[in-house]
Amino acid sequence: MNTESLGRSAVDAIRCDIAQRLTTQCEGDLRTSLLRATAALCRDTLLQRWAKTQAEDAQRGAAHPVRRVHYLSMEFLMGRALHNALAALGWEPALATLCEEHGVALSDVLECEADAALGNGGLGRLAACFLDSFAELGLPSFGYGLRYQYGMFAQAIQDGRQIEQPDDWMRHGNPWEIARPELQYRVGFGGRVVQEGQQRHWIPAEILQAEAFDFIVPAQHSERVSTLRQWHAKAATPIDFVAFSRGDFAQAARHCVAADALNWVLYPDDSTEAGRELRLKQEAFLVSASLQDLLARHVREFGDLQSLGLRNAIHLNDTHPALAPIELLRLLIDEHGLSWDTAGRSPGRRSATPTTH
Repeated sequence: MNTESLGRSAVDAIRCDIAQRLTTQCEGDLRTSLLRATAALCRDTLLQRWAKTQAEDAQRGAAHPVRRVHYLSMEFLMGRALHNALAALGWEPALATLCEEHGVALSDVLECEADAALGNGGLGRLAACFLDSFAELGLPSFGYGLRYQYGMFAQAIQDGRQIEQPDDWMRHGNPWEIARPELQYRVGFGGRVVQEGQQRHWIPAEILQAEAFDFIVPAQHSERVSTLRQWHAKAATPIDFVAFSRGDFAQAARHCVAADALNWVLYPDDSTEAGRELRLKQEAFLVSASLQDLLARHVREFGDLQSLGLRNAIHLNDTHPALAPIELLRLLIDEHGLSWDTAGRSPGRRSATPTTH
């Protein structure tokens, strides 16, 4: 829907809806309240488009043999979402009028939005542009990334010198993300392999839970959308209650803090052994959770994995998700019971393995 297609009644309806939502966002700065009320309405509308898009994509069959693209990237430089959503929905005039009625400028409301600190530079912007293109072209797609709490860093000047500080971009929440608590996957690290009869079985030393949060990317000339699915790491087990009861609170929550560290910062400093390990764990976490989600969706849509390679493609943005091929083989063989030959067969021969780029 573009701006010109909105009639007077539609503009009035949108203004009334935003004004009604504003009554629950009335505390604090008016510009921020307008931002959150408008974002909530945009998100609800885009969520309807998301459901429609997923239903259409799930019906693709022999007549529509297009592959769904799964774009794995450690960063997505999405920028501010409100202006893009308003342009896609054609709602900018309605919000501009409402802002004028409240004595504020639309530009000031747009400037109140925090820049999503999910990317850093060209690599992240490339990934964001791909998601825009997928939506615009109507190509079935999912982007996969991590839900960084602090991004990389924020710049400040202290005593005439530039310093780096955590970019706490979600300190007031993120009105755009949609929590998906029903989508959780277990990701293991370390451990050992044990022999059980003729089979070998991996027992991880550490298990984390990957929880999904979605960000919807709209097309500008249709009601199609793309999805950025971000993974949030959390401990798979609760606190150590015995340690907590004896007053050793740090020990009781040690594994919870270790899990949460994966969510903190994009590209942790790798000049130390601990930093290099954290980077590798972030990359492995992204890859495993994303591939588990891909496989679960394909089985849900098609019943088995026989057409997996014909219906899916995996794009790796740079070398960060390079563990994807071997993790996909592990999942197909260890978790889904495929043989090595079947799991590694070429996509052109009705493979169970999606293409990677």
